[in-house]
Amino acid sequence: RPVSAGGVFSHIDSLRRHRPASAVGLRSEVGMSRLQVQLADLQSKLGAANVEVQRLQELHSQAQADAELQRSLVATQKAQVAQLQQQLASRVEIQALEEKLNTTEESRASLEKEYEEERRHLS
Repeated sequence: RPVSAGGVFSHIDSLRRHRPASAVGLRSEVGMSRLQVQLADLQSKLGAANVEVQRLQELHSQAQADAELQRSLVATQKAQVAQLQQQLASRVEIQALEEKLNTTEESRASLEKEYEEERRHLS
């Protein structure tokens, strides 16, 4: 071996020392390597899935907050509608009372007119 290439050859020698002694050992090492690659791939996919789950949980939380706000707005609007319905009913009742009062006043005026006419007629 040339001296300048000693580092390269020593690396190759170390690879030979770590090489399995049998074909079964080689297959086992290759299988282990494949499993490690699969494990790394699955861990990567799991990490991506966890990120997606967290994103969906945040969206769900935001949707729940939005829904709660909408329910609150609906409750407020229902209360306003009930108040307006009550005001409308009061106005209708007031209008009916005003019409009754007008009718009563007209009747009273008519009776007074008849009374005055009879009084003049009797005098």
